[in-house]
Amino acid sequence: MDFEEETMGLIEQLRELREFGGKPRTTGLDDATIERMAAVDPMLGEAVSAAVAHHRELRSELADFLKLDEAEQLTQAQTGFVNFYPDDAINPYLPAAARGPWIVTLKGAVLHDNGGYGMLGFGHNNPAIDAALARPQVMANVMTPSVAQLRFTKALNRELGRTRGGNRTRASCA
Repeated sequence: MDFEEETMGLIEQLRELREFGGKPRTTGLDDATIERMAAVDPMLGEAVSAAVAHHRELRSELADFLKLDEAEQLTQAQTGFVNFYPDDAINPYLPAAARGPWIVTLKGAVLHDNGGYGMLGFGHNNPAIDAALARPQVMANVMTPSVAQLRFTKALNRELGRTRGGNRTRASCA
C-alpha cells in the first residue's frame, strides 16, 4: 500500500473504482458494513488496496473495457470460453482482488465469499499458500508419480473423516 492509499479512506478507494465508468450489476455490501467489517478484519482493507492497485494497472491496457457496464464486461470476458455452468450459476461480477473471504470487484463492490474459495479455511490469496506456490514445482499428473501426490494424499487422509473415521482409500481429482 502506498502513502496515497494509506491516507485515503477505504470508501474513497472504492469510489475510485465505482466512478470509473459503466453500470454495476453487483451491488455488494453497503459502505457502513464495509467500514465496520474492515475495523475487525484487516484482510478487507488489503483486498480493497489490492483491487485499486490492480484496477490502476489495467487502465493502460483495458480502459475501454473497464468503462463498460458490468454485464457487458462479463460477456466479453468469457466470449472465448465454453462454460459448462448455466447462466444463472455464473458469478455476476469480475473480481479485481481478493483476500481471505473478501472479494472486491472491478466496479468497486465488496463481497463476502460464503460459497466459494473464500469459505475454505485458507480463503483467497493466503500468504503461506502463495509462498508455497512460488517455489519451483515439477508439473506432474497421475501418469507421473510424485512426492507431491504422496503429501497430498497424506493430508487428505489426515483431514477427511477426521471426526468420524476415515472412509476412503483413494481419491479422484479433477
